Amino acid sequence: MNKLLPLHYQKSMCDSDKLLLCLHGNSTDSNYFETFIHTFEGWNVVAPDYIGHGKSPRLEPSEYNYELFIQCLVELLNNFSYKKLVIIGHSMGGNLAIELMKMVKVDGLLLLSAAPISYTSSLAAYLKLPDLALTNNEEENLVLIEEFLRNFDSTKSTMSYLKKTFSTTDPAFRDRLLQEFGALKFSDHLEIVKQNKSIPVGCIIGLADTVVNNEYLVLLNSEGVFDFFAEIQGAGHYSLLEKPKESYDLTLKFLERFT
Repeated sequence: MNKLLPLHYQKSMCDSDKLLLCLHGNSTDSNYFETFIHTFEGWNVVAPDYIGHGKSPRLEPSEYNYELFIQCLVELLNNFSYKKLVIIGHSMGGNLAIELMKMVKVDGLLLLSAAPISYTSSLAAYLKLPDLALTNNEEENLVLIEEFLRNFDSTKSTMSYLKKTFSTTDPAFRDRLLQEFGALKFSDHLEIVKQNKSIPVGCIIGLADTVVNNEYLVLLNSEGVFDFFAEIQGAGHYSLLEKPKESYDLTLKFLERFT
């Protein structure tokens, strides 16, 4: 990977040897985890912006690829010294977190509205909404984003945040991500989780999620895939913004096993 393209990230003031890596979803940014960065005592909390997101570098459309998504995160981790690593991944961030389990030693994984995808069946089993395809025309994108966000019944502040981040994310990233998924460049995430049963895996979902198929996640929980499973009443896909206290309390409960 090009060393001149480091990821922008936010981190806590704590220099603990326990690292909590927080990975945001597609077309959001590290600010999604703003309430987490300075609240988990005893943890060095790091929240990066992916390439094409937030304050991290933009690339030419052809330069975005699966290998680079993961390499960026591995290189970021190499900047820190730690003895224990727990990753929290929201939505697409959960999928990238599972990919990282193949590259680095992970001690725990918490999925927030994220489904471990298996290539043995259609993506329809995991996602309710079709993905948002954007163009290079900013005015057209604003219209497309407004239409897409109508699928969400969320707080005014959350909608304002989403509108901003969806508008500032590089449209080429979304397009290339879909191409990489379509080409099966990503791993079978469900198989990776099942093969790493020694690693605690948790999952928190919003009961009003309009993106991820919660029935699929509930089924996985009944099959013993998760060591920790919780549902948040009145929260949708962006529960950390919609129900911050409930999200924090449940996350803290999961992290207690690593103290």
